[in-house]
Amino acid sequence: MFPVFNQNQTFVVMIDFSFLRQIRHFELNRAIDHLPKGANLLELGAGAGWQAKQLSDQGFSVSAIDIPSTEYFVHQEFPVLPYDGQHIPFPDAHFDVVFSSNVMEHVADLSGMHAEIQRVLKPGGLVLHILPTTSWRFWTSMVHPLGVLRNNHLYSRSTLIRRPGLVLRTLFRHFWPELHGERGNIITELYFFSSAFWHKNFARHGFVVKESRPVGLFYTGYMLRASSWSISFRQALAKKLGSSCRLYLLKKQT
Repeated sequence: MFPVFNQNQTFVVMIDFSFLRQIRHFELNRAIDHLPKGANLLELGAGAGWQAKQLSDQGFSVSAIDIPSTEYFVHQEFPVLPYDGQHIPFPDAHFDVVFSSNVMEHVADLSGMHAEIQRVLKPGGLVLHILPTTSWRFWTSMVHPLGVLRNNHLYSRSTLIRRPGLVLRTLFRHFWPELHGERGNIITELYFFSSAFWHKNFARHGFVVKESRPVGLFYTGYMLRASSWSISFRQALAKKLGSSCRLYLLKKQT
């Protein structure tokens, strides 16, 4: 587990990088068959490069970029080029595929990013985004109190019994869940994470949605139970509670 802080150095969440890598690899395995083998591929927001390395190992020619301030940058397993988050540092019509995983919801200027993706993509190229869903947003909000207690080391029966005042004060201080993306508020983010929003957004910026489907894995932003719940169990939960991510395969409009 690693602590992650926001820009004000306020404690936000504990990240289990081993578990996060496991679910990101699962999601990529669901997506990889949609990509032309051996393609020249750019990964946006590659973080530690886990998925970039997996793609490279599968025979893709991979370039990876991310902003240097990301908390994942110091844990690199594949070369990730730092960039400013706005201007992709590659020439026009350079890539067969542009790929991102849980990135586009953090982009404030979607119009600018879509334009940059269009610029570096070859004619006939593909874009594949994996994005969190309304289900992920809803269930992350539902387990927020448990996440707060865990992140403040108060998530135990003995603590609840011996220090109820501290538990209540901590929950009151962190009453509202954190906004995850760049648009709306904790309620309207349910819409901004929906396929309805993304389909309209992609179409408005010159993309045709070739495929849109749930990845089929359940988890929350607080990573409760982490690796103690198996992948097969999380797949079963996704059928009941909704998939936490969705795959969007796009192509330029002609």
